[in-house]
Formats: sequence, structure tokens, C-alpha cells
Amino acid sequence: MRADYSVLNWRAEGSIDDRELVRQYQSGEFNGLFLRVSGNARLGSLDFLSSLPELKYLEIEGRVADDSQAFKISGLRELVLLTRGQVAIPAVQNPSLTVLAVDDRAGAIDLAGFPALTGLTLWSSGRNDLGFLGSAPWISSFKLEGVGQILDLRGLENCAKLDDLEILEARIESLAPLQGLQDLRRCWLIGGGESIQPEPLDFSAVSDLNNLEELRVTYGGEARSVAPLLNMGSLRDLRLRGTRIVAGDSDLLSEFPDSVRIVGPEE
Repeated sequence: MRADYSVLNWRAEGSIDDRELVRQYQSGEFNGLFLRVSGNARLGSLDFLSSLPELKYLEIEGRVADDSQAFKISGLRELVLLTRGQVAIPAVQNPSLTVLAVDDRAGAIDLAGFPALTGLTLWSSGRNDLGFLGSAPWISSFKLEGVGQILDLRGLENCAKLDDLEILEARIESLAPLQGLQDLRRCWLIGGGESIQPEPLDFSAVSDLNNLEELRVTYGGEARSVAPLLNMGSLRDLRLRGTRIVAGDSDLLSEFPDSVRIVGPEE
């Protein structure tokens, strides 16, 4: 829950007293709502949200059958949906939305209607590629929590402004889509599952990223060699725990200056 908004904290026990929620919202001059749907309760829809004026921040935690209405709120800036939603993310126009964080669900994702979007998070995502990011090349932050799959990063190469990337519980097929992302500052690739990539990861793909300060490729399957990383003067934090280096040259990591925090593959 964000502290920079005036947020009404509301708990739903299976049903919502719409009038009371609206009354409380308006009387407190709120511009945000944190709605917790507790226990085994499940809401059918979020149509009541249209009655909340000047809503800028919305966070919902709990099961909602159809959460599509939340994407359509005019003036909304930040949307967080931990709803286990089954309805596809709608291809709507919402020019005010800057941050979107949702449980992933089946269906295509079209982000073209969110031209102000800077941050995107997908939880519990089983997607195998990121081609949908071609519809939002302007984002600067992307996070995906996978389910143990091998993930193709193609789609990220379109995101020239990306400075923060975090992939959790998924192993990366190739680093090649990252090679042109010169604004990338933080890259966390935290593996999951037991699958091994068709080819070991090649760190040459990121060795020319002059602004990259944090690189973590942990439990990431296999990588060819650490040698391409040695010329990366911008690195301040490098972690490779649990990732097998095929060339067996991880001892080269000792050549980094003491100012760089290093966690090797065997640590």
C-alpha cells in the first residue's frame, strides 16, 4: 500500500456495502483504495468502483471473478491486482496509468492503450515469451514472477528506456535481447525450475551495457564463461550463485576490484 496517497483501507467479507464504502471514501477525502477480500470470499465484479471520484491508487487483494473494470478507471495512476483474475487484461485506453502490477492470466496482452505506463509487474506468469512488450516500448521497469519455465526475453529489445529488470522463478533462454538496452541499470534473473536452456547463456550479450550496476543470474541453468564480464566497469554487484559455468573459469571473478560485490557460482 502506497504512503504517498490518501488510501482508504477496506475489508470485504464476501460482499460489499457499496453505499457505505462510497460514503467513507468521500468523507475522508481519499484518492486511493486498498480492498482486501478476505477468507474464501470472492467478488463477482468491480463495477462499484465507478462511484469513487478522483481515484488515483487502487490495490485489491483477494479473489475477484472479473476485475476488468479496474483497468478502465479514468484518472487512475497505479493499479495493483492480486485477484487471481481469470478475465484477460482488457485492451482499453487509460492514458493516466503509470504503474500496473497484476496476477497474470490467459489471453493476449495489449498495452498500447497505456501510453504513460512506466512500471509493469506480472505475478504467477506461465508465459514463455515477452512479445507483448512490443506494445509498450516506453516502460522503464519490468518484473515477472514465473512458474519454473524457460523464458524467451524477446520483446524486451523494444524497451529502450528499460532501466530495471527482474525475472523470478524462471530460467532465461538467451541474454541476446538485452544487448541494446543501454539504460539498463539493474538486472536480476533469479532462476527456478529444473529445465536447462538449449544453449548456455552468453554474457557477451550484456558486456557492453555501460550503465549496468547490478547483475544477478542465480540458479539460472548454464552460462558459457564469466570472461566477458571482466570489462564491465560499471558493475557494483555481481551474483551467479547456482549457475553452472561451462568453461569452468569462475576463478576469473577474483580479478574484479574489491569495490564490486561478488557471489560466485559455488557460493
